[in-house]
Amino acid sequence: MRKCWGHDERRSRDSGPLWVALTLLVACAGAAPRQTACTAPAERAEVAQIQVGWNAVPPGGPDRPPVIDERHPPRYEKEAEKLAQDLFVRCKKGEALAPLQQRYSEADPGTQVIDSGSDSPLREAALCLRPGECTVFHGPAAYHVVKRLN
Repeated sequence: MRKCWGHDERRSRDSGPLWVALTLLVACAGAAPRQTACTAPAERAEVAQIQVGWNAVPPGGPDRPPVIDERHPPRYEKEAEKLAQDLFVRCKKGEALAPLQQRYSEADPGTQVIDSGSDSPLREAALCLRPGECTVFHGPAAYHVVKRLN
């Protein structure tokens, strides 16, 4: 299987052929294939991220109504995925992330410095990106659009 940046091979393998097709289409559209592993990670990188999570769980049947975080408008995982992919496309086109962070991100706006000793879920993506490059990945409760700044 061809692995592209932003594509989680484990999730596609467990989720069936439709997920594989959709993930490859979105993650690989217009992108050159990447090596399976980062061959020369940077020692340090400054990154900006937009975190797009979901706060609603669809109903599981008549006994289980939907679960919604009442502090925020409801957003299901599929809606978060679509928004993250839209933001990823905007990032790839060179749009400034600061205004997008202010409007869409659930994480604090600004930048982070990540190094090889960081205990951050962004570490692998941050250190393998080239300056100016963007990626998107699926975390346990959110999608993360990450751009390396330096």
